[in-house]
Amino acid sequence: MGTRLFTRSLLKLTSNDPGFRAEHMVAFDLDPSLSGYSSERSMALFRDLRDRLHNLPGVTAVTNAEFAPFGGFGWGSGVKLPGSHRTGEEFAACSQNSIGPGYFSTFGIPLLEGREFTAQDSEHAPKVAILNQTFARVLFEKLRRLII
Repeated sequence: MGTRLFTRSLLKLTSNDPGFRAEHMVAFDLDPSLSGYSSERSMALFRDLRDRLHNLPGVTAVTNAEFAPFGGFGWGSGVKLPGSHRTGEEFAACSQNSIGPGYFSTFGIPLLEGREFTAQDSEHAPKVAILNQTFARVLFEKLRRLII
């Protein structure tokens, strides 16, 4: 009975649209820190690896992410709302993922507004973020309540 239920659930999952393009993708994990790489050296390695992979015949897009879609739980924290003094209104909770240039176009995920991260969005550039629609709605609703 359990096997039949598992198989039916698995078939249902494979027929659902995950919200991103999953066909013809290759994913792998790489942790340079296990070989003693510093953070700076790791970032250089990932930039070099993206360039080399992108130049392979047949490769149309390359990106990187700390957590692949459905590949992990990510890490979360909260965004402190400016001027907040009320309990429960202080933070807007969120999950975060560190991603590389072209992440959304590689997965075929459209952006509603703004732009993707680029190679110019480095550790030395001004900080930028991309929010999903749900988090933006929650954040701006909490901000609206603080203002009123």
